[in-house]
Amino acid sequence: MNEYNIIRSAYNNRHFKYYSQFEAQDKFIANLFKFKTNGHFLDIGSGYSCSENNSFFFDKFLDWKGICIDYRSGEDNYYDRKKTKFYCADATTFDYVNAFKDNNMPNIIDYLSIDADSNTNATLKIIPFKDYTFSTITIEHDFYEEGENRRLEQRQVLTNLGFHLLCGNVCFTRENNQLPWEDWWVNPKSFDLEKLSFLQCDGQTADNINNRFNHEYSDNFLYRML
Repeated sequence: MNEYNIIRSAYNNRHFKYYSQFEAQDKFIANLFKFKTNGHFLDIGSGYSCSENNSFFFDKFLDWKGICIDYRSGEDNYYDRKKTKFYCADATTFDYVNAFKDNNMPNIIDYLSIDADSNTNATLKIIPFKDYTFSTITIEHDFYEEGENRRLEQRQVLTNLGFHLLCGNVCFTRENNQLPWEDWWVNPKSFDLEKLSFLQCDGQTADNINNRFNHEYSDNFLYRML
């Protein structure tokens, strides 16, 4: 499958299966990068290898390389992955620098996913941002259950590091209620924020956000690929 056909099938949402919860994060990041291949990711609190997993899509379809960390063993230590190194470890005490070096990770990693529940903020604060940075971040704050404290601390840390909150309070729907559960960030050094202005929002559902890609630039982008 050539580059044009990969992108065409992805935009049509017919040939790719998404694996994140609510088909949200992986679909968003893939669209944001216009389905680039050979990227890199760090998936913290990755859970099972496939089910409700934010990085499996990139390993399976786009040939990305990455690291997954979870304190549970997952599905047989991720034997179904091609280019993922799985660590069964405590994300709050993990040696990220050595893991990055051992796996030849670049200094600018494309995607960071953090879903470590009550340990999310403690994990965020030990990631070696001084030596490594990320182009995109999806981070769970569970505001609908936890209230303001976790979200506020995350936003202070990431804002001070220079990240831009592109989609705040991303929601999922339960019993007709929209429940804020994540923030989605980008690095202004990796993206032209003006070109991403169509995504800037707060309190929108993941479906609403992802549908914006189809309306904004998919047809023009596909035309340029012909």
